[in-house]
Amino acid sequence: MTMMEFPVFDGELEIRARGGKSILRGTFPYGKIATIRSGGRVRKERFKSGSMSWQVRKFQELQEEMAATIKSTIDETMKARRLEALEDALERRNTHLLVGHSYDRAIADMRTGNLTVKHTREAVELEAELPPESRQPTWVRDAVLAVEGGQLRGISPGFQVPAKGAERLIPEEGNPGVLIREIEDAVVFEYSIVSRPTYASTSVVAREDDPFFGPSPRRRRRWL
Repeated sequence: MTMMEFPVFDGELEIRARGGKSILRGTFPYGKIATIRSGGRVRKERFKSGSMSWQVRKFQELQEEMAATIKSTIDETMKARRLEALEDALERRNTHLLVGHSYDRAIADMRTGNLTVKHTREAVELEAELPPESRQPTWVRDAVLAVEGGQLRGISPGFQVPAKGAERLIPEEGNPGVLIREIEDAVVFEYSIVSRPTYASTSVVAREDDPFFGPSPRRRRRWL
């Protein structure tokens, strides 16, 4: 694995009221080009369709294995050991939604059950169910106000790229002297909402009920 990377991409962020609950919805588009400036250098990159789905797929596979293990008739001692190992593996494959890449300012995560991460051909779709305002940590409430006010308006993934075969350099269309780093496979551990988007295809708006993922009853932690 390479070092963790934190490029900032535009996406769509919304706070919505639905069924008496507050929902933070985000969309991170595939295939958009970002210009990234670092140390006086300029480079361009984009994520290929589906390139960010590996972590979620592995998490879902572990959930299925957990369910099968619970239902199995193996020795109880062996079952307990296997379930403990699966618990650890699920935590490693968990995906978080954070503020500014800080795990001390976590909004939601798949393991807890209040974060849904879906992958389509066009985008990564995030939906976090927020706690009632009276129970929101200060950073969650501040993030909600900043999204509604437009100060937080981008999405930044925290990811690593496998050492081989997961990215390539391709000439920019109409400008062959410029190479674009196209990421074909990435391990994404978290998505953060941030204030300075690099990708110009995202925005932050606040709207009332307009279902995106369909009905969203409160999720509780359970093994499916």
